[in-house]
Amino acid sequence: MSDIALPAPDGHRGNGEPSADEFERAYAARSGITVAALRAHGRIVRPCECGDVLCEGWQSVRAEP
Repeated sequence: MSDIALPAPDGHRGNGEPSADEFERAYAARSGITVAALRAHGRIVRPCECGDVLCEGWQSVRAEP
């Protein structure tokens, strides 16, 4: 069984981290593009469990075909 905290229906994981939508908006802003542009380039947001102290609990990755 995985110990990855799956998001609630509102996208929050219940641990004070941003929702998936909040993370995606901030990621786009830091990248200097829009969320629409990220998605047009095949980027999706999924939970991250890297354990880094600065991790926001999400990662933006290229969607698999």
